[in-house]
Amino acid sequence: MWIVDNFFKNPYDIRKKAIESLKSDSYQDHHWPGRRADVPKDIQQQIFSKAKSIINDKSELPEELIFRSTFQYADKSYIVGYPHVDIESRYNCIVFLNTSAPFNTGTEVYSERYGNISGTKGYMLDIFRDTQVKYYNSNRTFVEQFFFKREMNKLNSLFKDPCVISNKFNRAVIFDSLLVHRAQNYFGSSIKDSRLTISTFLK
Repeated sequence: MWIVDNFFKNPYDIRKKAIESLKSDSYQDHHWPGRRADVPKDIQQQIFSKAKSIINDKSELPEELIFRSTFQYADKSYIVGYPHVDIESRYNCIVFLNTSAPFNTGTEVYSERYGNISGTKGYMLDIFRDTQVKYYNSNRTFVEQFFFKREMNKLNSLFKDPCVISNKFNRAVIFDSLLVHRAQNYFGSSIKDSRLTISTFLK
């Protein structure tokens, strides 16, 4: 795992572009929280070049295998992140774009790895996918939030002793996509004040 502060040379320009893109070209999929927008090619290239130099593994990360890179925001109605893995990629790179973020709104990475999660943890991860999709597809009313948070607390309580990467402006974290990880708490009510990141998946 790599944690890198001052990831972009022009972070305020990147944040501005993220907000503009999410306002005009965002899309939603109820398998993940909030809304996303595609990152322009020039910014993708910045992320790819920096990540490749940090990982220092040219044979593993040829440029043509960048998978996808998206701006993403999720407001407080999404409550908290859920433990999961991303089996389609080799590395995740998350860059935080909030200039000021509340405490406990970063990312947690656990020692459990895909293929080694069994018993109650594996069962709960599997059955929670339907709960998650149903909630993300709902109106996320107060009552729905209450019951979803209760289920989330049950699931999250199974995973202990994470490596916590705090939400700091222009900080990036790069890690093995097959490690269990989750966002911490979501916050805000609009694009400008909600949890705002760039998520890049590298094969």
